[in-house]
Amino acid sequence: MSRVNYPITIDQLITEAKKAKKLFGGDRYILISTDEEGNGFHECYFSFSAGEEMLDEFNAPYGLKPEECVTLG
Repeated sequence: MSRVNYPITIDQLITEAKKAKKLFGGDRYILISTDEEGNGFHECYFSFSAGEEMLDEFNAPYGLKPEECVTLG
């Protein structure tokens, strides 16, 4: 079974961050969803890292390759 939903891209995140800054200002703290359903949230402490630095083929999300990803938080 192939994957049908995907996480947002860096470009989509930038677009949404610009919208959020206009709406809320730039001094709000960022919380990241614990899962894809938004059942919990945790703090964002780190910027972006290359996926292959933080993931391998065993802990990358299903259907995604580490080199196709970046990590945030």
